[in-house]
Amino acid sequence: MIAEPSTAGTLSRGHITYFPVIPGRLESAARVRRYLLENRPQVVAVELPSSLEREYTRALDRMPKLSVIVIPEPGGDEERATYIPVEPGDPFVEAMRTAREIAAEVLMLEPATADKPHLSDLYAEPYSLELIGMERYVDAYRFHPRPRTPEIEQHAAAMAWKLQGADPLAPMLVVVSLNLLDVLLEAMEVPQEEPALPRTRLFKYAELFNLHPDCLAEVTSEPPYYQELYEETRREPAASVVIDRPRWQLALLRDAQREYEINTGEKVASWQRRSLAKFTRNLAMLDGRLLPGLYDLALGARSVIDDNYAWEVWQMGNRFSVQQTEDPPLETLNLSGEDVWIRTRKIRIRRRLPRMKQMLKPAGLKPRQRESVKGEWARQTNGASICSYPPEDLVIEDYGRFLKR
Repeated sequence: MIAEPSTAGTLSRGHITYFPVIPGRLESAARVRRYLLENRPQVVAVELPSSLEREYTRALDRMPKLSVIVIPEPGGDEERATYIPVEPGDPFVEAMRTAREIAAEVLMLEPATADKPHLSDLYAEPYSLELIGMERYVDAYRFHPRPRTPEIEQHAAAMAWKLQGADPLAPMLVVVSLNLLDVLLEAMEVPQEEPALPRTRLFKYAELFNLHPDCLAEVTSEPPYYQELYEETRREPAASVVIDRPRWQLALLRDAQREYEINTGEKVASWQRRSLAKFTRNLAMLDGRLLPGLYDLALGARSVIDDNYAWEVWQMGNRFSVQQTEDPPLETLNLSGEDVWIRTRKIRIRRRLPRMKQMLKPAGLKPRQRESVKGEWARQTNGASICSYPPEDLVIEDYGRFLKR
C-alpha cells in the first residue's frame, strides 16, 4: 500500500481546502477522517441537502446503526418515495461524524431542490486509491473532463453561493464529489447570486427510519460486513488505517465457509476456492473493476460450489451486528434494492436445508459383513472368479462365464 500525507489529492484556495471523494466508498471515508483529525479545520462543508439537516443529525446520533431517510413524492403517492441510506462508510457521513469529534461547524451545501442534476457516477476502481495514491487518482480523473449541462453549473453555483457566504477567515474543508470538483472550483471564481427559492417547501415530510437487518446488503453502497470492519478501524490511529479489501474479502469467504460447514456438513475443497477466486476475478473484470463485489462473490459461490454456500456468503456480507429489527422510537423499514437503486441485478438462491435420510430396517435383516483385517477377502481369491464373495453369487459368476463365450 502506498504511503502518502493526509493532504494528498486536496486543493487549497485561500482558507478553503477542497477534498474530492468517491461517494459511498470506504477508501474516501477513511481519508476524510484522517485529514480532519490531523488538520482540525473550524468548518466542514459537505455536499448534502441543507433541508435534510434535521434527519441527518438524528441519523448521526444513532451511529453506527444504519438509517434511511424517506422523502415522499410531492404528489402524495405513498407508494413512491426517495430513499437515502445513511451509512458509516459514506465519506460525507464520515465527515460530519468526525466534525462532531473535533467540535467543527458543519455546513450543508446542496440547495433545497428535489431535482438534483444527473452527474456521471463512473469512477475507476476505488481500491486503486490504496495502490496508486489519492494524488494520482484525482489527477487522472481530472485529466478527462466530463460533459457539463446548464443544470450542473446552476447546481454548483448554488453551492458556491453558500460557501462564499461562510466565515471568510475560518479554515474550511469542503468535502465534494470528484465529479463536481472542477465545476465548483470555476463557480467559486466569481461572486454568485442567491439561488431562487423553490415554489414549495421540499423535503417537508422527510422522515428517518431504522433499516431492517435483513435488507442491508441490498440497499447500502458497501457490504455491511466491510462497514463493520471499518467501524473497528475507526478506533485505531487514523494514519495507520488501510482499507485492505482483498483481506476483508478473504475473511468474508472464510467466515461464510465456516458457517457452511457447520450447517451442511460439507467441506470446501482447495480447488473450489481457486476456481471461485478466478471466476469472481473474471466477473469483476467484465465490469471494469479490480475486485468483485458482494453480488459477484455470491454468484461465484453458487456457480462453483452450490446454493447453500452462496446463501452463507450473502448472509455473511449482510452481517452488521449492531443493527436491530426494532429500534424505538424509529419505525423499521425492510427495503429491496429496487427501492433504492436503478439498474439492479438479481440472483436466485435456492437454499437446500440438509436432511438426514431415514430408512426403515427390517428386524430380521443381517448386518453387512465386514473384513476383520484389511485385505482378508482379497487373499481368499485366485483371480478365476468374477465375484469373489459371498458364495451366493455363483449364479452371477456362471452368467458372466456365459457372456465370455
